[in-house]
Amino acid sequence: DLTHPIGSASIAQVHRAQWKSNGAKVAVKVQNPEAERLMTGDLRNLVVLAEFLQRTELKFDLLSALKELQKQIKNEFNFVREARNMDLAGQQLRVLAPSVCVPRSLFRSKRALV
Repeated sequence: DLTHPIGSASIAQVHRAQWKSNGAKVAVKVQNPEAERLMTGDLRNLVVLAEFLQRTELKFDLLSALKELQKQIKNEFNFVREARNMDLAGQQLRVLAPSVCVPRSLFRSKRALV
């Protein structure tokens, strides 16, 4: 059901769906197609502002923090990486804390996760 997301965040929405092969109920996380472009543009603008502020008024190194955020934010847009980390955490938690339930991925791409 793409008209009524069950969850929403800054870069993606989560929807209910049914897995075709076995009818299992699944959650589908779909990235907003414009999110990465908008976020990187916003961060570029913040870097320009931080450079200006550091030259004029600011006595705090905001620029280093923003540059690090620019490097790390790319990981937030990679659902293949997210699925890999989720599956790894699930494997480890099944042994260490069997009462904790972590969903496993059934399908993954850069912009979609089931």
